[in-house]
Amino acid sequence: MANILLVDDDLDLQEMYSTALQGAGHNVVVASNGEEGLSQANQYQFDIILLDMMMPKLDGLGFLNAYDLRKHPSVKVLVFTNQNQVDQINKALALGVSGYLEKADVIPAKLVEMVNSTLGSQS
Repeated sequence: MANILLVDDDLDLQEMYSTALQGAGHNVVVASNGEEGLSQANQYQFDIILLDMMMPKLDGLGFLNAYDLRKHPSVKVLVFTNQNQVDQINKALALGVSGYLEKADVIPAKLVEMVNSTLGSQS
């Protein structure tokens, strides 16, 4: 069981993904924008953060710059994107994310599988 922060401004996706992750035995906290997600990430210890790249108030790259994964080496981050923007993905990878998912390709079962695989690769 992992503690997961899901940061996404799409409430339907929040519900669908959090339900699937909880069904797989994980604890899930949701945030609806980057600022709220950053506040949660700084307040609580999460094993993995699922981060949308395009959000109001603070986008995914802004979140990653503010959170600074080098200061949180045990936290894994997977980013979601609606678009295959190589420059955005490369910037996120350079900031230390563990991987990325294109939202159009992510069904709940695939997300659970990716989360479990990412958590299983922790040392």
